[in-house]
Amino acid sequence: METNRLIIRTLTNKDAYDIFKNIYHDKKVQETFLANYVENFDNFNFDRILDYFEKNRSFYYGIELKDTHECIGMIFENERINEDIEIGYAIGFEHWNKGYVSEALETVIDELKNRNDCKRIFAGAFSENKGSLRVMEKCGMKYAYTIEKELEWHGKMHDCTYYEIIKEE
Repeated sequence: METNRLIIRTLTNKDAYDIFKNIYHDKKVQETFLANYVENFDNFNFDRILDYFEKNRSFYYGIELKDTHECIGMIFENERINEDIEIGYAIGFEHWNKGYVSEALETVIDELKNRNDCKRIFAGAFSENKGSLRVMEKCGMKYAYTIEKELEWHGKMHDCTYYEIIKEE
């Protein structure tokens, strides 16, 4: 899939360093993305991540900049419950507030709307992650609910807010 600025495609081994740098080694991203920080690339097991996605998810895309071909983030099926699909995403801090995640999420939502096995698309974020909540709103998702103290991350309990799109019949 392509947008004006992005190529959204299945992650491959060639994305290992970019994903390491932009997500797993980015302490700012690690504040809200539920994946463990990795200190150096030699300790980064990207094959394990790809194996997990291949076994458990229907899609796992890299978000690649068209102009530099850097994979700046990822967007993936986080969970499937019957015909409900939860989308997860992360992007490197240096690429925040440039509209890239909104562009990628909107494209993936459009693709999911065309699938017969999907009736509801939803995503969630820590309630204090205002940037991620804005992304969901920009992509046409509507507030669904908030679960108080749903997840513990870095020693703190977090409320999680969810947004959704319910496909029209």
